[in-house]
Amino acid sequence: MVHIPEIDGLTQARRLRKAPLMAREAIAAALDLNPDDITVDVHVES
Repeated sequence: MVHIPEIDGLTQARRLRKAPLMAREAIAAALDLNPDDITVDVHVES
């Protein structure tokens, strides 16, 4: 699961390397933005 606290959202990624893309797409959909205009930082918690 990918938690996006800034938009109080969740999304899924099958691979860790896909997490930034999935997060950008979720943020873009929530805020009606272009995913290419969004920068994310990924932090892994165990």
